[in-house]
Amino acid sequence: MEFKILGRDEKKKIIEYFRNFYDLEEKFIKEIMSMQLFASGKEKIRIYSGALDLANIPKIQKEIVVSNAGLYLIKNENGYTRLSFDGATMFGKYARKNVVVLSEEQVEDLFLGYTLLFEEEQKKGLDKGFIILKEPRHKEILGVGLFNGNELLNYLPKERRISSFEYHKIPGQK
Repeated sequence: MEFKILGRDEKKKIIEYFRNFYDLEEKFIKEIMSMQLFASGKEKIRIYSGALDLANIPKIQKEIVVSNAGLYLIKNENGYTRLSFDGATMFGKYARKNVVVLSEEQVEDLFLGYTLLFEEEQKKGLDKGFIILKEPRHKEILGVGLFNGNELLNYLPKERRISSFEYHKIPGQK
């Protein structure tokens, strides 16, 4: 695995983007700044908080194969910076902006792979870009989608989609 450890300025620029786009809580920003970010592959950024100094991995690779490190966090795609599913889960609980709770019907459509249309109320306060999606019952994070101002392009990975879906209600459950 080839990778480049991001310098403080590069890391700060990325974190500042997410701070503004998702209005992230300050305590979370401080936590993220204490971790290492590194580029892996063409457009992916990973995050790492372990004890191993990532700068030592090239030396270690001379002895053993290191195929991966850290958590896949973001990818630069279509002119936007997209959170991975793990990144959305990590950032989602601290995000106060550009997060949408989907209706049950929209959850079904999301898992079937459709583009989602938003009600005017859902569009309020959303910026164009990748927004975090939550399900309506427990507010669990489902992933991200690309909001273009009118509709949400579905970025749920194909392996998470299904051919038929029914959002069942358990009797006595909200």
